[in-house]
Amino acid sequence: NVVKLGERLDEKLAELQKELPVGMEINQVYYQPDRVDDAVKDFMLNLAMSVGIVIIVLMFTMGVRGGVIIGSGLVLTILATFPLLLTADGTLQRISLGAFIVAMGMLVDNAIVVLDGILIQRNKKNHGKSAYTKTAKQTAIPLLGATLIAIAAFFPVYLSPDTAGTYVRDLFVVLAISLSISWILALTQVPLFAAMAFKKNGVKNADNSSPDSYLDKPFYRGIRAILQWGMHHRMITIGLATALLAVVVFNFKKVDKTFFPDFNYNQCYIEHTLPKGSTPDMVKSNLQKITDHFNSYDEVEMVVTSHGMTPLRYCLVRGMATENADNYGELIVNFKDYETMQKMRPVLNDYLRAEFPETMSRIRKYTLSVKSTHAVEAEFTGPDPAVLKDLSAQVQRLMLENPNADNYTVCDDWEPKAKTMKALFDPLAANRSSVTRSDVSNAILAATDGLPIATIYKGESAYPVRFRVRESDGSRIQDLNDIPVWSTLPNVSHLMDQNTIMGLYTGAVSADELIDETLKAVPLS
Repeated sequence: NVVKLGERLDEKLAELQKELPVGMEINQVYYQPDRVDDAVKDFMLNLAMSVGIVIIVLMFTMGVRGGVIIGSGLVLTILATFPLLLTADGTLQRISLGAFIVAMGMLVDNAIVVLDGILIQRNKKNHGKSAYTKTAKQTAIPLLGATLIAIAAFFPVYLSPDTAGTYVRDLFVVLAISLSISWILALTQVPLFAAMAFKKNGVKNADNSSPDSYLDKPFYRGIRAILQWGMHHRMITIGLATALLAVVVFNFKKVDKTFFPDFNYNQCYIEHTLPKGSTPDMVKSNLQKITDHFNSYDEVEMVVTSHGMTPLRYCLVRGMATENADNYGELIVNFKDYETMQKMRPVLNDYLRAEFPETMSRIRKYTLSVKSTHAVEAEFTGPDPAVLKDLSAQVQRLMLENPNADNYTVCDDWEPKAKTMKALFDPLAANRSSVTRSDVSNAILAATDGLPIATIYKGESAYPVRFRVRESDGSRIQDLNDIPVWSTLPNVSHLMDQNTIMGLYTGAVSADELIDETLKAVPLS
């Protein structure tokens, strides 16, 4: 329970604050417990409002007592779902609480069918026990089938193997549990409560000569007239239905499409990327200027910067930048509330564009849809880099013609051109020397970054062991055309004596000693 954990953290932080030197403070940049607590309270309020709206609507359509019976069953269904959700390893969060709101209309369907049958039986002057049980017995299996179909409709969500399936798993769990409970209560609680609520004369028959007088009301008469007219004018009815369907399909493209909406956090983060080759001092200077300017706004409460990479993963609902990029910086900006953040986004964006035109700065909100780094992406594949560059430029020009496109986020994922070295492999010469392509690769790696040969651990810390080939004075080999290449085939001389290497590994009895032995062996390479 992250909220309970937050309370314990607050107590611990208060203790640590007393031990810090004067002038040092601990501030919260992103405090998950408060955000979870606010979200749960907000959803619980929405859930209570949804239940209230359903009960009020039922009271208008099925009478006060009918609304109370079905509404009480709805409340019992929700309350009974929570303990079962706990046993199913579910949690109380946005998805599980939102599932109740999604299922609200379906949770009362079974109860409405059963109660409507009870009212009809009573209008037929059936005041015995069968008046309350007959409908439940007759509709039990059909209602069960309808309930299982509704549950099965959400089953693919539960089976989804991707990241989205991890988040929306509880949607299916809540719906399956609550719909099953609603079916059970419709067959048990509704007849019981109806027998208690409707006394012998609780529902009067307005027309004793007609058992169907219950349906002889202006509302039902209007519905009956519309149905009769539609069945007698079938072509017009089908034409109107087809036209309405076409209108809906045509306008569907105007509906905004997103799998997960953005979170209404009072915080955003800014990705600030300088051109490749920029020095860390340039990034640091930019971050300091941006921080000073942002802090001059009354709407900004806090600015936190990170250089080279995203801070340690403190939140799952955000993208993570590439690690150890000297030209990358990031700012986390806190505001009073979400509305203030939305109002200030264009202000901050205009400043970044005007003051740092050479950088790519993006202001991003927190959202579960973090897999893609851009809202719209296009991919070109082919053997010719020049053609791909040209196609990329054409697409970027087309995107920039759209007024909604951001000039500082329309880009490709190709870095600027850089000098590279390519080793030409001669298979015939290599075969004569019993050298393979892999041997050449290992030799180049040993002469540059080092060839990984082992990893040793000291506690939880891992230390990589690399085999490096160097000049006699320990310096790097400058001319890669003249580096030793050794074969991995047997009976071929090696660069380093194998007995020495084996002794290095078998002679050390601890991590410290192995590190010392490794350092001693450096001259061997």
